[in-house]
Amino acid sequence: PFDVLRTKIQARAYAKSLNKALPSLSRSAAMSSVATTSPIAIFSETMRNGGMRALYTGLSLPLTAQACYKATVFTCNRLANEALLDYHNLQRQKNNNLMPYSLNNVDIFLCGAFSGAINAFIFVSPVEYIRNQLIAQHSKRVSDKKNALKRGAKQYSSSILNRSAYMKTPMDVLTQTLRSEGITGLWRGVGVTMVRDSVGCGAFFVFHSLGQNHLPSLTGQADRNHLINGLGSGCLAGFGYWIVSLPLDSIKTLVQTGKTDSASRTIRTLIKNEGGIMGCMKRLYSGLPLALGRGCPSGAVSLVTYAAFFDWCNKNL
Repeated sequence: PFDVLRTKIQARAYAKSLNKALPSLSRSAAMSSVATTSPIAIFSETMRNGGMRALYTGLSLPLTAQACYKATVFTCNRLANEALLDYHNLQRQKNNNLMPYSLNNVDIFLCGAFSGAINAFIFVSPVEYIRNQLIAQHSKRVSDKKNALKRGAKQYSSSILNRSAYMKTPMDVLTQTLRSEGITGLWRGVGVTMVRDSVGCGAFFVFHSLGQNHLPSLTGQADRNHLINGLGSGCLAGFGYWIVSLPLDSIKTLVQTGKTDSASRTIRTLIKNEGGIMGCMKRLYSGLPLALGRGCPSGAVSLVTYAAFFDWCNKNL
C-alpha cells in the first residue's frame, strides 16, 4: 500500500510541475484534474475508486520477487565483502603485515552498490516496470472516470464500464509490452534503476554498519546482534536507502510509466518549472514520509530475519 501511494504521488507531483509551464487558463483546468499530492487525499481517492484492493495494485509479482530481491542483494553483498577482505589481507601479507583488514565505510558502500546494481538489472527493473504500469493504469481509470462523469452518465457507462482497454493483470502488461516494444521494453528505465539501487543499497549497508557500531552504547546491549540493536540497525538501513535514493526512484517511476522518456529530460524539466535545483529536489522527494514509513520497518525485518536464518543455516547445515 505504501508503494502504491508513493508511486501515485510521484507521478502527480511531476504532472503538477508540467502544468506550471501552461498558460494561466489551461493551467487552472489542468491543476483541477491533477488535484493534490497529499498522501491522505490520494489514499481517500484510491479507496473510493477500488477499495482496499486498489491499495494492493500490482502486488502479486513484487511479492513473489521479494525473495529473489533479498537473496540476490544479501548474497552478492556478502560475496563482495569476502572478496574485498581476501584481497586486502593478501596485500597486507605481501607487505609482512599480519593485522587482519577491516572494511571501512567506503568498502561497505562499494559492496552494497555492487549488489544493488546486479539485483536491479536482473530482477528489479522488469518487475517494477510491470508494477508501475498497473498502478498507472489504475490512476488512468480514476481520471477517465472523473472526466466521463463531467460529460454525463451515458458516456460514463459506455467508456468506463468497458474496461477491456485497460491492463489489469501482470500478464496483460507483459503481453502488451512484448507486442509493442519487445522484451527490451520490460527493461525501460534500467539505467536509472541500477543507479538508484547502487546508491541506495550502498547507503543501506553503510547505515546498517553505523547502527551496529554505535547502537550498543545507546541501548545498553553490548551484543551488536541483539534483537534491539538488530531492529534499530535495520531501521537505520531502510532510512539510509530511501533518503539518498528517493529522487532517483521518482525519476524511475516517471520513465517506467511513460510520463517522460529519459532521466535527463525529467531533471531539466523540473529545474525549469520549479525555479531551480532546490525546487526540483523538492518535487523528487515527493512521498518521502511514505517511503520511510515503508522502508524503515522493512529494513529492520529483512536484516534481522536474514541474520537469524543465516546463523541457523551455518549451525545446522
